[in-house]
Amino acid sequence: METLYKETRDTKLGITFFRRDPQEGASLSSAIVSRIGATGPAAGKLMVGERIMTVQGVQVDGPLHAARMLRESEGFMKIGKLPKRADFDANLDTYQQIEAEAARAAMAATLPGQNPQSTPRTDAPTPRGPGA
Repeated sequence: METLYKETRDTKLGITFFRRDPQEGASLSSAIVSRIGATGPAAGKLMVGERIMTVQGVQVDGPLHAARMLRESEGFMKIGKLPKRADFDANLDTYQQIEAEAARAAMAATLPGQNPQSTPRTDAPTPRGPGA
């Protein structure tokens, strides 16, 4: 059990979940942490590969449900978790490839018949105001 403190509902915890459990013997109700931000309430408290099982005593029903429950919570939160599996680190590259493919498939499903376009990132300021 881990306790996190989230100041307001708008506070970002810095947690990302795998879209689906990439491990053998996968469960649809799994919520496996895929990334933890360097800052934020979850940093140092949760680890990549851990399974979130409950939030405030409520059973998690998949990664979207876990994310929604965490996003809508504030104050002190009790999070029930299971440690990452012993083989998780050895298979992390494979799991990340599975996640990337799932993300591409989700994008293709939302844009049938269209090619997804990426927007180049830039640090240049966006032109604003008259004559911009």
